[in-house]
Amino acid sequence: MDTPQKHQSILIVEKSPESAMFFDVNLSRFGYDIQVANSSEEAWQLANSTTPSLVIAELALEPQNGIELCWMMRQTKYLQAVPFILLVTHNNMEELKLRAFRHGVDDVIQLPVSLRTLTGRIETLLWRFGQLVQTDSDTTNFIDEERAAEESPLLQANLKSFNVLEMVQFLNMNKKSGTLELSKDEQKGILVLKNGEITYAETGDHYGEEATYRLAIWREGLIRYYSRIGNYAANIKKPTMKLILDCCTVLDMENFMVKP
Repeated sequence: MDTPQKHQSILIVEKSPESAMFFDVNLSRFGYDIQVANSSEEAWQLANSTTPSLVIAELALEPQNGIELCWMMRQTKYLQAVPFILLVTHNNMEELKLRAFRHGVDDVIQLPVSLRTLTGRIETLLWRFGQLVQTDSDTTNFIDEERAAEESPLLQANLKSFNVLEMVQFLNMNKKSGTLELSKDEQKGILVLKNGEITYAETGDHYGEEATYRLAIWREGLIRYYSRIGNYAANIKKPTMKLILDCCTVLDMENFMVKP
């Protein structure tokens, strides 16, 4: 993974001046331009005026908490795709993660956390989101809407660069409707979304939630997004953010002991 490039800026949102200074001093050493805000209101003003490359915010902010700040960003067009890391000191992580992911948070990190772990997560998010907006055909391609009628995908990515759950979260966050088609060797998979919610999943002889879990562990192959929706009868009722959280749990259990 490449080292940080120039002009990658991180907005740190921390109530505690001491904590903010810790992040400022240490992350600056890795080549990032750091901005600091001590409230969600100040962070909102900075984000709108500078559009940071990534935001790191604690949960216990005022007047809006960290999750609410993220949601505000997700409702603003030019801030929708800014990676957002939430720092928490919370015991009920499953419930908190579900709420955070529903509001567009990309990563939840429980404190205390080592600087090495934090910088690793930052680099990963910046790199993956960078792949999403590049036009390199080996990674991700955004294609003009006009070409959709010619059956070209609106979005195409290599799963080594941008995995299934990240793609689904991106589409869910932006309330997109369409079809994700996945391919790996001779294997195929389909995920259908309506207004950002997965309504249908299929891979091989597996359907519904089980198919989603199996597709979530793919780390090789291609994923393509089309705006068209085929005539598929819904086989998933679970909210997509809950489904994403369940898939994350599966992945934490070392791929659920399911062979893709």
